[in-house]
This record gives sequence, structure tokens and C-alpha cells, in this order.
Amino acid sequence: MRRLSQVFLTSDEIAEKIAAAIPLRGKTVLEIGAGTGILTRALAKRAKRVVAIEIDAKLARSLAESAPKNVEVIHADALAFNSAGFDTVFGNLPYHLSSPLLFRILESDFKKAVVMLQKEFALRLVAEPDEDDYSRLTVMTQSKADVELLGEVTREHFDPQPQVDSILVLLKRKLKPVPLDASLVNALFQHKNQTIRNAFEHSAYALKRDKDELRAFADSLEVRDRRVRSLSLDELAWLSGKFREY
Repeated sequence: MRRLSQVFLTSDEIAEKIAAAIPLRGKTVLEIGAGTGILTRALAKRAKRVVAIEIDAKLARSLAESAPKNVEVIHADALAFNSAGFDTVFGNLPYHLSSPLLFRILESDFKKAVVMLQKEFALRLVAEPDEDDYSRLTVMTQSKADVELLGEVTREHFDPQPQVDSILVLLKRKLKPVPLDASLVNALFQHKNQTIRNAFEHSAYALKRDKDELRAFADSLEVRDRRVRSLSLDELAWLSGKFREY
């Protein structure tokens, strides 16, 4: 499964702990990347119904033949699957698709999601301003969800064994998302080590604005001499509002 960068959990004990991370009684659960079904079966013991998405046709067929009766296996690409109506999501996300799948979850109807992520990627989700890991991924995730690291799962619990460890992450949808301008955040964090003034000047193409216009806007800001990476979530929301008004 290296072609899909999939690694499969091999520990039933860990699968049971993952499934027990949040209450599932009476719930319909969406599982992304069911693989061999080790987590699927653990979820099926606790949830009313499990809809398991698997992109590999052979794995999907095998799981469908052996899955408990309350499991529906769907051969599909999770990035294209219509997840409307699912408020509880689980998944062991392929490393190379972690970012698009995470944003797909954040844009869905989810209320809680429990996902396995590469350790380095997971740590970026909980980074603080001015830390090296603080990034666009950090602020866009934290703007929509509260993030909790549930624990590390070391590499020997996967097959094929990856070269990195993983972390189990719990995402809880914020009742009131922080209003960020995604295009602005994306543009500025391309230059996160620069001052706000310089980052705006270098983002003219990305923001489709005149460079002189952006320079004038940046010069009007009290935070113009601070580095992009130092701005908190609330400050980025304030800056997004200012930029929309400009």
C-alpha cells in the first residue's frame, strides 16, 4: 500500500482505545480510510452504525465480506465523498493526504473527529504564536475547532512500519468559528518570518492587489512591524476584518 502511503494499525488494544475516545452510543460514525478494518470493528461494537470509506478496491471488498452487520463499507475517495450529515468522524489519515483530508473534515458537518496523524503534523495543530510549528495549518484548524492531543502511537504498531510516530488527535467543532480570511492567511503565512509590512508587499500577486495599495494598508496598521508568525488567532481575525473593509 505504499503507493497510497497507507499504513495500517495492527494493535487491537490501541484500536479499542481509539474507539473509546468519545461516547458513540446511538451514533452513526464515518470512518475515513478503513483499511484492514481493525478500527472499524472496534467502532462497530460501540456505535449504532459505521460507514467505512476505503479507496483501495481490494481492501474495501475484503472488509465488506467480513464486517459486522452494522457496518457499511463504501469504496470511494474520501476527498470526493459527500460527508453531509455525519457529525462523528474517525480516521487514520494517509500522511500525504493529511492536510486536504483535515480541511475536508473541518468544512463538513462534523461535531467531533478523532484522527490519527503523523506526529510532526499533529504538533503543528497545537502550536502557539512565535513557535516554529505555528503556520497556516495551525490557525485555520484552530479557527474552526478545539484541538486536543490524545496520545502518541509509536511506529511499531503499524504495518508497513513507517519511519515516524503518530499522534491521536481529537477535534471539537467550535460553536462560533473565528472569522478568518483564508486567502489572506494563506498569503501572509507564505512569509511568516517577515514583518506584516513586508509580507503584505510580497503578497500582491497572491492577494490580487496593487503592491503600493498593500504597502499603504500595511503602513496604517499598528502591528506593521511585527512578524506574521507572532499574530494570535484573535489578531488574525481582527486583521482579516480590517482587510475586508479596506
